[in-house]
Amino acid sequence: MMLRKLPLSLAFATLAALGPAPPAAADNVVLEAGAQTRIEQAPILPEPAYHLGWNSADKSFWISGETPKPTRDLAGRVAAAGGTGTLGARYETFRDGSLSLLTSPVIRAEASWAEEGQPRHLLGGAVFQEMTLALPEGLKLRAKGGLGDPTGLSAAGGDSLPNGLAFRGEAAISGDLTPIAGPDTRFDLQVVSTRPVAGLRDSGFSAGCEMRLELSRKGAAPLGIGTSCPGVGGSEWITLNIGGRF
Repeated sequence: MMLRKLPLSLAFATLAALGPAPPAAADNVVLEAGAQTRIEQAPILPEPAYHLGWNSADKSFWISGETPKPTRDLAGRVAAAGGTGTLGARYETFRDGSLSLLTSPVIRAEASWAEEGQPRHLLGGAVFQEMTLALPEGLKLRAKGGLGDPTGLSAAGGDSLPNGLAFRGEAAISGDLTPIAGPDTRFDLQVVSTRPVAGLRDSGFSAGCEMRLELSRKGAAPLGIGTSCPGVGGSEWITLNIGGRF
């Protein structure tokens, strides 16, 4: 009984902990190629990253990786390159009708190389709890909370931060848009927050908030839009992503 109550408490605490946080990366578990742009003062269109993933037959284990195209100098030689890899597991700790809880420990690695400077290697981990609640009209509510180090939580600047813990919270709602947008059209709206917990409060690791919307239709490339949360301090930004999945 105590095992069931603990993940339930952490999942519901996610909704209350959402607050200002910088954008955090999400792992993909499909082979994907896309183009992304971040708009601040002027549009920027970087080279698309490549994503590769694998799931076990019962979905209890997964591996994902991402590598952007390398940066080249004027002579066409590789000047900088990098990539990330994540290994994770899923364990259903509770299910009752339309309500379910998952526990997901992950190990995440980052590596980068630049012609000027030393190679960088990072390894971190985190534990996530995810609550899913099926609602009427085909809607689904998700709340996810994770505790780990900056690398395990995919937080930016992990190599320059001391050892410490941070909390990542997500709240999302998804559903079917077939009545207004055509067959097999879906939406997924998320709010993501990251906060320092222990050892990072005076380290330069700042809290912030990100909102994301993904629109998808069967047989078409998904469209993703991300933005800083309204009313949060710091620079405002918008991210656009159109990806193809194979």
